Amino acid sequence: MIIIISWLICVPCTNYRSNDCFCDNEKVIMNTTELSVWRIRDYRTWFMGDTASEIGAWISSLAMTLLAYSVTRDVWLAGVIGAAEATARAVGVLPGGVIADSLDRRKLMIAAAAASAIPYAILIICWYSGVLSFWPLLVICLVKGALTGIFGKVTNVILPTIVPKKLLGSATAANQTRDAAINLGSGPIGGFLFGLAPMLPFALSICSFFAELWSARHIQADLRPAGADPSEPVLRKLRCGVAWVFRHTLPRANFFIFLAFNISWTGIVTAVTLHLLATGTTSAAVGTMSAMLGGGVLLGGFISGWLVARLRGGFLLQLTYAWTLLVAVLCVFSATWWGTGLIFGAAAIGIVPMNSTLQAYMAMKTPDNLLGRMISVMVLSSMAAVGLSSAIAGALLDGLGYRGAILALTCVGIVGIVLCIGTREIREIPARSELATVEKIPG
Repeated sequence: MIIIISWLICVPCTNYRSNDCFCDNEKVIMNTTELSVWRIRDYRTWFMGDTASEIGAWISSLAMTLLAYSVTRDVWLAGVIGAAEATARAVGVLPGGVIADSLDRRKLMIAAAAASAIPYAILIICWYSGVLSFWPLLVICLVKGALTGIFGKVTNVILPTIVPKKLLGSATAANQTRDAAINLGSGPIGGFLFGLAPMLPFALSICSFFAELWSARHIQADLRPAGADPSEPVLRKLRCGVAWVFRHTLPRANFFIFLAFNISWTGIVTAVTLHLLATGTTSAAVGTMSAMLGGGVLLGGFISGWLVARLRGGFLLQLTYAWTLLVAVLCVFSATWWGTGLIFGAAAIGIVPMNSTLQAYMAMKTPDNLLGRMISVMVLSSMAAVGLSSAIAGALLDGLGYRGAILALTCVGIVGIVLCIGTREIREIPARSELATVEKIPG
């Protein structure tokens, strides 16, 4: 069922022309109208497995929160379980990047699928055995979080291997559009399934891991990292990967651009949500506002391909970053939750084009044997920014009031706009038609 759902998600996104031509491994060799990532067999296989895995992960995420409270009957203990899982996930991210750069990524996908099913299987056994309590659930979540941190980005590391440079931006945009769609639907579905049977969401998650295993076995490309040295010590690899990110201008700028954006954007959304709740807005209205934001992300995903095909990457990044931030700040003039929802929906249109442009270009410029570590550093930055933004938003609301908090958070985001404009390597991100000639940054 998970595989069928993932296929249905990918179908509306297809937009190819019949006269695209491909060689036997389906790499693009000629185009007479418009290239399409959906004509690449390995990408379709990868997409179905990754989509099934994402559906399982998102559905089980809410279910785990519900289960933690159901088992403990204590909001504080349920929060401890969630925090422990998040901490374990963060700790596993950087080692996961090293592993992805050292071993055959096909074998890692298979190992990840098999290992990730184990905590859920133990959870189901404990539940039906009547022995599930706070401590067993805490241990299960710690293991689950660590596995997610270590293996969670292996599929993203694989993507540049199976997609040509010209289409990597389109593939990244399609993935992020899919994630937005899953995010919108997974909460209600996860809650509904948990209501039917508390272990049903976790059983479906186990099925999704088998879909990922199937995907790994059927991708035809060679997924071994090029230039990897298995004998190099792990700590040295980790140190070299982090040093590479901050030694070169492009990855360093990428790090700080998205750090500023994530603190600013997430902080603004958090501050608005807290303000609305504090002024008596119902949780249903806040949820609807969040759905309007998600709808904007989806819309941005659908128009991303059109934008990428017509604008240079550097200009598109500057445009969408500025659009998202400067439209979001208009919420200070809104007196209603639905007005704020419309503003957030409009602002969120820029998120997928912005992310896909810079993330895809970074993947093209990063040596294959450093790709896992580069992605892990960026993911850890994003985790830190999201965590910080909540605390910052609360402190600013308390100290500066609603409008002061929004304006202060906007100023943080402006740092990212300045970096987009002032960094030559960012300004010079080329158009899609020129991506085939992009050379990698030295290792």
